Amino acid sequence: MLERTILKACVLRSGAEQPAVLRERLKGVFPPGASRRMTLLGMLVGSAIARASPEPVEAVVYSSAFGESLSLEAYLRSYPCPSPTLFQSSIHPSAFQQQHILAQRSVARAVPLAGGPELVLQSALACAVAPEGRLLWCGGEERGSWLRELGIAADESFAFAMLLGLASDPSPIGRLRLEASPASGSLSLGSWARMLDERVAWSGPAGEGWTLHLEWTGPGHER
Repeated sequence: MLERTILKACVLRSGAEQPAVLRERLKGVFPPGASRRMTLLGMLVGSAIARASPEPVEAVVYSSAFGESLSLEAYLRSYPCPSPTLFQSSIHPSAFQQQHILAQRSVARAVPLAGGPELVLQSALACAVAPEGRLLWCGGEERGSWLRELGIAADESFAFAMLLGLASDPSPIGRLRLEASPASGSLSLGSWARMLDERVAWSGPAGEGWTLHLEWTGPGHER
């Protein structure tokens, strides 16, 4: 059994809110000069990190299947005369890096993970076996436009950030456990964010050969 305690957790979900409206709403959280250079996902993940982990941590696990798809969509829309400016914005630092650059926070070890039906499992395993006593698991997606029809963009913009500790830490708000089992199935990043947001206790397959247990305990786990 692999286990981590959940010390803090923050989730931001846009629902049916359009990306442009969401971006305008988030602008006030960041300095004007920074917000102009940040992607929507960078603003979402940055907001979640600031709430869940205001103090620096040694390690970050970052999860995103489609990472900043809106920037890619904007660049592709500029064809047949591709825009150099939009190309530059499509190769920016990842969402969690944007927040760390803005806050001038360093991290000793970063584990970026992307894509695939077992993204949640792979990320949870990376957190469970990490040697650090404190680490941050964060991630999210941007709501795409036409790329959604191709299955390479998300249906909703969301971000989550979890400050994780060791199994021995006192007074956690929850626990995350992985157990080897004959289970098969997968858990999408969007479903994972929803369960964190709604504080759903869950036990089920997260990928081939592993069952994931999510429980909420003690005071402070409420949203």
